[in-house]
Amino acid sequence: MMKINSRYKIVDQEQEYSLSQIQRLSRQYQQFIPSRVKVIGISIDNSVDWVALDLLCIQTRRTLVPIPSFFNKEQVAYLINESGIETLITDSKKQLKTYGFFDNTESINKNYVGSLPVEKNRTYHDLDSDIQKVTFTSGSTGFPKGICLSTQSQFRVANDLVKILFNLKIKRHMSLLPFSILLENVAGTFTTMLLGGENYIYPLKDVGFDGVLFQENKCIELILKHQIESIILLPQLLDQIINYMEKNDLRLPSLKFVAVGGAKVSESLLLRAEKLGLPVFEGYGLSECSSVVAVNHKEHHLIGSVGEVLSSRQVRVIGDEVEVFLEEGLRYLNGNTIDPGWYKTGDLGEIKDSYLFITGRKKNMVITSVGRNISPEWPESLLLEDARIDQAMITCFDQPYLSVILITNTKLSRAETKDLLKQVNKKLPSYAQIKECINLTSPFSYQQGTLTANGRLKRDVILENLLTNKQNIERELYEVL
Repeated sequence: MMKINSRYKIVDQEQEYSLSQIQRLSRQYQQFIPSRVKVIGISIDNSVDWVALDLLCIQTRRTLVPIPSFFNKEQVAYLINESGIETLITDSKKQLKTYGFFDNTESINKNYVGSLPVEKNRTYHDLDSDIQKVTFTSGSTGFPKGICLSTQSQFRVANDLVKILFNLKIKRHMSLLPFSILLENVAGTFTTMLLGGENYIYPLKDVGFDGVLFQENKCIELILKHQIESIILLPQLLDQIINYMEKNDLRLPSLKFVAVGGAKVSESLLLRAEKLGLPVFEGYGLSECSSVVAVNHKEHHLIGSVGEVLSSRQVRVIGDEVEVFLEEGLRYLNGNTIDPGWYKTGDLGEIKDSYLFITGRKKNMVITSVGRNISPEWPESLLLEDARIDQAMITCFDQPYLSVILITNTKLSRAETKDLLKQVNKKLPSYAQIKECINLTSPFSYQQGTLTANGRLKRDVILENLLTNKQNIERELYEVL
């Protein structure tokens, strides 16, 4: 494990915790976890306890399995059984009973520790002692998949980010995303640990984000109050913060580094951020690579790209597909393994002048009835440059043209929609023209099951909802030249 800077501390709504106090809390939890237990599940809100348990698993060579709050009951049951969780730490006592765990203690900081009875049958995967975390990704459909990560792989990413951020002298990072999302866990907490900074950790609702809805005013109030210097955002959260700042003629001068990732960020949004003086930097990564592969930063920044590849990473593009070299290989919880070597990410991209560009997902490719292959992220990014559009998804219903599913923040008339498509189509070749628009009133969300944890569109689910008439739709064809 990388050595944690002794100056690291956590600040919450009640007090400050030094590294020694955090480690003491780890030992307090350890007293209620049977020595035989190797796999620990965690289902609690962002807190000092979450970090203490993460450190506990690192120090005792156990495996931590975060349980995302946005998983439904079936997904949670699957995750618990698939990963072989023997002790569950949760802020809901009811959850212990639901999944068959016995109480080990009344509570620690309102969190409950429960373990399985010794005779309880459980699927064991004989996880290696170097597997520190199993992160589950929601995927596009069906049950989540578990990715096994070592302490070394996570801290390698954190150390690369320290090299990038060191000269900015960042001391105060505020966690906005759930710790069950690997991006916040590694790029936020672990990086702050190595920098020796102050990690401001509040319950998610206190920072305005509960994994579904985001109240940007709460987040902004805390940034101003504590002079926060770095945060990590998803594109939708960034969009809401920018809208709020523009509306209220507000600036956030304390911020030195705002990382944004998880899904494609429109260039217009990044330019609006720049105009407000927000130091927003787009990055790229995937769970299989412990979250981050490349990121823009102050010394290496180009809007439209996802930045510079991390110093410990090797990336190449073969036949338009991005490949990353995995020194440790890769293991999935279902037993599938990938040997050390080049890993095909499924992302389309290119490298220009040391900048990595991501142009779309291979599996998302739309094929029109005349046989043209089109990456939907391309026209989607052009549509999202319009401030009236919150979300957009390109598809094709066996036609020679594209259709778009739109969620707007203001109702557009037919003439306005036609003009919007006309302006976008000017930037697209004839085979990629958008001629049909479907307007939805309900936004895509985690709760609805149409977005992943990182804000990516679950395209198959969205289309299935449309085709089975689960949403009221207004579908109009536009003859746009």
